[in-house]
Amino acid sequence: MADNRELVRQDICRRLRSHGLDDREIKQTARMLVRDAPVMLWDQDQETKRVAWFDRAVNRILCGEPVQYVTGIAHFWSYPFEVTPSVLIPRPETEELVARGIEYLKRLRHNPRVLDIGTGSGCIAITVALQVPGTVVEAWDISPDALEVAGRNAGRLGATVKWVSCDALSDASWQGLDTFDLILSNPPYIAPEEMEAVDTHVLRHEPAIALFGPERDPLLFYRVMARHAAGVLPPGGRVLCECSSFSAEAVRKIFEDGGWTGVEAFRDMQGLLRMVEAQRPE
Repeated sequence: MADNRELVRQDICRRLRSHGLDDREIKQTARMLVRDAPVMLWDQDQETKRVAWFDRAVNRILCGEPVQYVTGIAHFWSYPFEVTPSVLIPRPETEELVARGIEYLKRLRHNPRVLDIGTGSGCIAITVALQVPGTVVEAWDISPDALEVAGRNAGRLGATVKWVSCDALSDASWQGLDTFDLILSNPPYIAPEEMEAVDTHVLRHEPAIALFGPERDPLLFYRVMARHAAGVLPPGGRVLCECSSFSAEAVRKIFEDGGWTGVEAFRDMQGLLRMVEAQRPE
């Protein structure tokens, strides 16, 4: 079986190279295709189906479709998450957001409560639930399709999360909530002037509702969180959100102007300001 997979990987690389793709991208794509292809394809009696599946997969990739949507799998924090075009593909930068959140939660001396706003595939909420046992996790999304994907991921990975269908931009959604210790969010934040910096395959294939902030105010999600989140956090409770490197300083200022303390923008592994943390005043 191992030899068979290596031959398939080499054939994928050969086909992708013939179209002039970047060599590093070719090797990574081939590795992901082979790793995440349906397991049944590797049975000895499935050669015809295996050849047909990989042929279609390579053609989809050559048409610009992300490999994660081709396989239906994206890996986040070592967990395999189902992804469909209804949800964003989890990014390594978001793992850094989760790592910072988990570090904070583990310092608490009680079972923490966490709210994930804009959950998508559920990667943030599920990872927190699995990595910090005893945590009560609630996750919001406005997309019913996204919540279905997230629910399937939780069931397959064995995580307990309360999924809630709601619009985080609605004032009513913030009324009558339980208290949370931490709010995590990777909200839609791309502004029209940033579109040129976004990969074409992202714009063509990933859900616009999860990519772009409201056109009239791309940072509206942060303004709403800065206005309402303090009402559902205890003194010292935190908001930790992902943002664009173009807007990190503006997001930081939104929380500072909203009366939050300890507001700080953090850099990701590439040195870009991509996270903002804010603390409810004691």
